[in-house]
Amino acid sequence: MDPLFEELYALTIGPRGVSLGDERAYRETHPGAFFVKDACLASCESGPLWDGDLDLTDREEMVQTTAGVLGETVYLLLPSSAQTDPVSGERLLCFEQAVAAVDAESGETWFDVEQAYRSDDGRLLLRRAN
Repeated sequence: MDPLFEELYALTIGPRGVSLGDERAYRETHPGAFFVKDACLASCESGPLWDGDLDLTDREEMVQTTAGVLGETVYLLLPSSAQTDPVSGERLLCFEQAVAAVDAESGETWFDVEQAYRSDDGRLLLRRAN
């Protein structure tokens, strides 16, 4: 991966592999947060971009910035949608199962309205834990 993009991710989202600690404890201290443990951010063009724990409620603007700089739609995938093939070692990305995506051109975030909603102050929150 290009070192410039590696630096961009570190500055905007956090270093790869970042852990926000115990999932239950994080959800208790951040109720409603759109939190994904072991998330993968990826694009169709560039493939996997970043892995780690992600609170999209807190980091949505930074993911939007990343999509804009890349000029590519960035998808938020659960670990089950971004597995590594044990034989080839290739990362198998299932974009159809993305829980959210940020459009590069508009900067808008797509999400499943059955799982998440916008609060009155514009924050993206979960209706229930994913």
